[in-house]
Amino acid sequence: MFVDGSKFRANASINNTWDDKRCEKYLEIAEKNIERIMEEAEQIDKEEDSAGSLVKLSEDLQGQKKLQAKVQEIAKTLRETGKEKINATDIDSVNGKTRQGSHAIMNCEVTTDEKHGLIVNGEAVSQNNDLNQLSPQVEQCTELLGKPPAQVVSDSGYFSLRDIEKVPENVKVIMPSRKEAQKENNKTEVKPFGKEEFSYAEKRDVYICPEGKILKNKGIAFGSEEKISYKARGRECRDCKHFGKCTTSKNGRWVVRMVEQEALKERLEEIYHEEESQKLYKLRKEKAELPFGHMKRNLGAGQFLLRGKEGVNAELSILSTCFNMARMITIIGVPMLIAKFNSM
Repeated sequence: MFVDGSKFRANASINNTWDDKRCEKYLEIAEKNIERIMEEAEQIDKEEDSAGSLVKLSEDLQGQKKLQAKVQEIAKTLRETGKEKINATDIDSVNGKTRQGSHAIMNCEVTTDEKHGLIVNGEAVSQNNDLNQLSPQVEQCTELLGKPPAQVVSDSGYFSLRDIEKVPENVKVIMPSRKEAQKENNKTEVKPFGKEEFSYAEKRDVYICPEGKILKNKGIAFGSEEKISYKARGRECRDCKHFGKCTTSKNGRWVVRMVEQEALKERLEEIYHEEESQKLYKLRKEKAELPFGHMKRNLGAGQFLLRGKEGVNAELSILSTCFNMARMITIIGVPMLIAKFNSM
């Protein structure tokens, strides 16, 4: 299975995004306007021929009260959901950047199979990245197929050790780390002497730097028993030819090891660099990104027409079906496809 995500514009304007600060500002403005209108109405009421002016002020007053009620409801929703921001038009959308700029978006996660490139599962989620979305996709595909996939392939945007831990052990995860992806795309400079260049000697429980210096176990790091600190001697680091690049600390270079997750991280790196894994990873763009190209370019569906998760997922399901129909026509042709349907 190949997993990928793409941002689709929601049927909402980014300008309708609200947070606590904006709510407070508009409530303050509405309250001041209501007070002003009431004072003006009281003054005009004392004058002759004031009926027309009072009608106009009454309309303005109602408008401000409606705004006040609307913002109060938005502020209540913010408190109840615990979100930092919400879009009042589509509460399930989030702000995100696309190639066309910043918009209210829904992130669409799609899983395709290796053999035919058909969409197995699709889901729109309320977040502007793919983090923590691998295990839900594996779980949903397993439910749909009645068995887990043998392998699941994704890019580094899904790299979360906590999420990967939730994937069943019999599913092989092929995914580069973020630093590995940086090396490969040559777009972002990778800082030298990263932790991955230090080797861990399990029996001795020490790290060894590229120059052969030893980083000893110094106990718990950051007050968490899940993290262990390893540190080199300050004198050895100061005398090293790489001092200033590897570390600028006179006390010596140190690294942190995740007690439970480090072994998983190292295993993922081993799997990713396997010859068979590299072949599958090269197929990822062809298999995983093709559906989004078809939806956005061929079907002209770069923006959802419906609002809310339920509506958006229904629309994504239709788009996925359209893509699968097009794929089946390519694979077996129209006559065979019609024959298949007639035999059902």
